[in-house]
Amino acid sequence: MVLAKYDIRGIQSFIFHTDKLREIRAVQDLPERIVFEALKVSAGVDENSSIAELEKNGIKILDKAGGNAFVLFEAEEKYKKISKAMAVYILKKTYSLKLVYACVECTD
Repeated sequence: MVLAKYDIRGIQSFIFHTDKLREIRAVQDLPERIVFEALKVSAGVDENSSIAELEKNGIKILDKAGGNAFVLFEAEEKYKKISKAMAVYILKKTYSLKLVYACVECTD
């Protein structure tokens, strides 16, 4: 099993590149939303499905808040493949946000 930590970087510059109040207000929940949207899509789960669908695929979300997440993967290969896809997804979707991630192996 692998415990991974994800963090979104670049929120402030993302916000300051717009002068539209509507866009700034929408950014408030962007970090958390984009992490889980990317995780679902990268894991091959429909982005509108529940988190329980991820657990069926060996991915368990332990904690999430404000663009950070701790996720437990059943295998390191799954972590590597999904994390790489998530980083690409987030960059393409937002054009400026970056995903930083790291992992440690853990035992039961």
